[in-house]
Amino acid sequence: MARAQRPWTREQGMFDSARLVFIDGTSANTKMVRLYGRCARGERMMGHVPQGHWKTITFVAARRRRGMRASQTIDGAMTGKRFLAYVEGCLAPTLKRSNARTSS
Repeated sequence: MARAQRPWTREQGMFDSARLVFIDGTSANTKMVRLYGRCARGERMMGHVPQGHWKTITFVAARRRRGMRASQTIDGAMTGKRFLAYVEGCLAPTLKRSNARTSS
């Protein structure tokens, strides 16, 4: 096992970390409201909830070593179709074509 790892470890030293792109997303839903709260004794806790108007908003962005790029908000949950649209329409135009070595 250790012998098999040596070539991989050696190749990592030649790897340019500035070329890495990490894609991350998060979402918020209006159903995510507090059900309980605190207030002074004898007082009633009051709050507002958008009854029946549930909505999900997703934020997705590409993170690089030098900062965040290609951020986008999506009305609704992330799906495969929406992810592909994000990559093609928002992320891909920010990437440069590299002269990557091809292994034979």
